Amino acid sequence: MTEEEAVFNLGKRFSMLRNRWEDLPIENIRVGRSLVSSEELANEYDKHYPPGPPQPKRVTERKFDYELVYLGEIRMGAAISGLIIRHGSHEWDVLKTTDVFFCAGPETLKTMIETTKCNRFDVITGWNFTFAVDKVEESLSVLRARYRIDDTTFCDETPIIGTQRQYLETIEKVLGSTHFPFVPFAKFWDAWNGYVSLRKSQIAELRSTEQAAS
Repeated sequence: MTEEEAVFNLGKRFSMLRNRWEDLPIENIRVGRSLVSSEELANEYDKHYPPGPPQPKRVTERKFDYELVYLGEIRMGAAISGLIIRHGSHEWDVLKTTDVFFCAGPETLKTMIETTKCNRFDVITGWNFTFAVDKVEESLSVLRARYRIDDTTFCDETPIIGTQRQYLETIEKVLGSTHFPFVPFAKFWDAWNGYVSLRKSQIAELRSTEQAAS
């Protein structure tokens, strides 16, 4: 990637993220023979196209609580668990019956949920899913998912819909980024099931194309 391409593509995106007070990626980016930071690219873009007024900073003091829900054993001593999400008197069951964790207990749960440095997002690293919870919008996204395509095939991927991306990082490390939209808790599974249905049809079409070519 040339310097000009980096400034007017990546620099534009980083400038917009910074103007919305979103986290920028902490890893350096190779431009030509150099490594530059996202801040440097945003600064260079702003020299040519000064940004508008900063939008209100969307951080939160909210703290969500999470409680394991026992869903049964898949083999002797190996239990799967769902998750209840709580904030004050509010309780959401969007993950209550989902196989979120495998062999997890209250102590290990603490290591599986990390909060971004702006405190807006919680990232839940589970068995078949890695979820991101937006505590401001009370919505859910997916960073990684493993799901069944048919009786013998699983798909393990980063779900992608559209072009929007949300970087997620703590003070110490990058947790990843979402390419799946944040969906209100009550509507999440409708959106997710629609995505899985689409992917199944795409994979079936790819398989039929391969068979026709052989």
